[in-house]
Amino acid sequence: LVTAQLDGQGITIKSQVPAAKMGYYDGFEGYDYDIEKAKALLAEAGYPDGFTCNLLVTAGSYDLAAQVIQANLKEIGITVNTRKNSKKGSIII
Repeated sequence: LVTAQLDGQGITIKSQVPAAKMGYYDGFEGYDYDIEKAKALLAEAGYPDGFTCNLLVTAGSYDLAAQVIQANLKEIGITVNTRKNSKKGSIII
């Protein structure tokens, strides 16, 4: 997402909270990119064939990010349908 949405002008973080913000925890190690493990976790959760979900995207702002999310989740069997919201806001899953 950093490369696609921000044209490489950012850093990848391992949590939802950036280092400069209150609530940041530097002990979180993140997750490895492991498609087979993700598929196994989906199967364990009762979704061996994946599932379908909707992603509401603010029109214009996050189109590229939504496409990257859609492509990444497709690799593990999750179908993401995107819908554009004409109001300003953020991505909502």
